[in-house]
Amino acid sequence: GEALMISFDKDVIVESIHLVAGSNGACGGFYQIGSGAEIPVYLIDAHAEKYTKFDHSGMLADVGVVKAGQMLRLDSGSLYDANAPGSWWLQSMQVRPLKQ
Repeated sequence: GEALMISFDKDVIVESIHLVAGSNGACGGFYQIGSGAEIPVYLIDAHAEKYTKFDHSGMLADVGVVKAGQMLRLDSGSLYDANAPGSWWLQSMQVRPLKQ
């Protein structure tokens, strides 16, 4: 899969990440902050395909603190071959500076 590696020059809180899989996309992959745990990506309205023709999209909420220079990895690859890979794009990310 493909991965986005994002870093910041200040400590930030990543409040949310909005991913869009589209009507032909797949909901899967993972995200990781620094060397922390890899967290599976589950787009919450993926089940909607059965009922609608709308694009799949989902919000990752309360992602966490990313320290200055640390990497936030958004990866569409399979997590430990246990979860399906994803096929999505980053629509938006809500970030705010961490108060010192």
